[in-house]
Amino acid sequence: MSRMTESVRKVLSTMKFDISSPEETAALGQVFGAASVPGTCLVLCGDLGAGKTNFAKGVAAGLGVTEAVVSPTFNIVQEYRSGRLPFYHFDLYRLNFEDELEQIDYYAIIEDEGVSLIEWGDKFPALLPVDYLLVTIIITGSAARTFEIEAHGERSLHLLMECAAALGGQSSGVDA
Repeated sequence: MSRMTESVRKVLSTMKFDISSPEETAALGQVFGAASVPGTCLVLCGDLGAGKTNFAKGVAAGLGVTEAVVSPTFNIVQEYRSGRLPFYHFDLYRLNFEDELEQIDYYAIIEDEGVSLIEWGDKFPALLPVDYLLVTIIITGSAARTFEIEAHGERSLHLLMECAAALGGQSSGVDA
């Protein structure tokens, strides 16, 4: 791959979206859920109260999940099967050690043909799949957020480009 191609690929693989309300957070998640394909993995990072679970609710809505989506903080993973694809919602906040993931069958789940969304996935970066979207949520005001979304892998790059197109290029900027 040439230097020019690598540079263009890096620019295309990271996008920013400025959001001004919880409703817009859920709507952004819904776009990503609607475009998700089997094996999609979304890794959410951000401070407590940043909107990770609200984004997850949007992803679930985009998948057609009909159950109420709640943070799986105490269950670690919650599975929803009412949508067009299985939806696995992880919350790793309470975990301290990588081997705790084995107790919840983490590896089998993220390799499944569903959609996995992992809150606090940055706690165990070495255990992330090869292909995933890293969604970093930055609090910029009482309800305002900046979503920095970075594709790691071909499937995730395709998903990011499809979502950007669906949003009509509403990204507030593309960073290299």
